[in-house]
Amino acid sequence: MQGLANYARKLKEQGVTMVLVPPPSKHYFTGERLPWFAPRLPQPSSFMQFYGELVKTQELNMIDVNAIQRAHEKEFPIYFREDFHWTDVTAMTVAAAAVERIAQLEGSPLRWKHERKFEFKPFIGVESRFASRLQEREGTIEPQLVKTWEERERHQKDPATTSLEFDIAPSNDASLLPSTCLYGNSFSDGMLRAGLPEHFQQFTKISRNVTLPALPALAQGNHCKYLIVQVLDTQTGVWLLR
Repeated sequence: MQGLANYARKLKEQGVTMVLVPPPSKHYFTGERLPWFAPRLPQPSSFMQFYGELVKTQELNMIDVNAIQRAHEKEFPIYFREDFHWTDVTAMTVAAAAVERIAQLEGSPLRWKHERKFEFKPFIGVESRFASRLQEREGTIEPQLVKTWEERERHQKDPATTSLEFDIAPSNDASLLPSTCLYGNSFSDGMLRAGLPEHFQQFTKISRNVTLPALPALAQGNHCKYLIVQVLDTQTGVWLLR
């Protein structure tokens, strides 16, 4: 815990503010649907105890993803049924919280701009790769976002040579939030599809293949005032700052 707090403080010293986004794994929301004989984690699990300490660590500016998910679990599906990822509707809700946290830190009146509109369509999740019976159907009906905004142009990068995935064309719109970087895996892809980049004057997606110790130099080199770090409970190496 202290290592993460020190990491965030060092980022702050170079002019970069960290915003931590840690989605809990799907099993925290689906455990009650397991058969009676399936093993279960002790509650609260070691990670959720750790998570509780993260929430209290002010330097991390943590988005309490678990609280957001619990607050909305009766409004829409939090996770796909045949996929371990959160739905893009959940991703948008969390992305909105991250945007509004940064706006609060900036003293900006900006709020999340995109309507949370979705419709249910067939969806084949990644878990169908491991269960052939799921492929008998065209797909489970799942919530899909309806895009109500225009995406700004994205400039694709070569992660192998730049350690970046893309950036967006800069904007001079003073109502937008300052330049921000995002580091994350396939969960952060949902936040991108939900329209996260369009809330910033400049936005850079850092390669998911770099390590946490490499982020400060990349954030500073790309003139990012904020660094959103999305990390899963299962990414032990990231939590250990490797």
